Amino acid sequence: MATATTAVPVPERIAGGVALLDREAKSDWRKHINPKLLALEGFDECPLGQLYGSFRNGVLALGIKRRGITELGFNRRVYANESYEELTMTWRSYLEACTQAPAN
Repeated sequence: MATATTAVPVPERIAGGVALLDREAKSDWRKHINPKLLALEGFDECPLGQLYGSFRNGVLALGIKRRGITELGFNRRVYANESYEELTMTWRSYLEACTQAPAN
């Protein structure tokens, strides 16, 4: 079992969640998440909730196993005393960076 000192950092976990969405969700999934409404503690306001109507619907649609929810940055690590605010802010920063990136 990982400890707080060996656990994967939040940005790396979120990168895994982003990669899953890039593979499995609609190609324009980023446009369907409102960073201002984003709240990881909310079942409808989290990334999966905004994309699939609810957190549970997203988990089922993507086939995410229980452990994967945390490993992919969709839920906090309770044992590491991680906050939903930290997850929300990291997801929000990622999404805002995507919308500000210049088109190729």
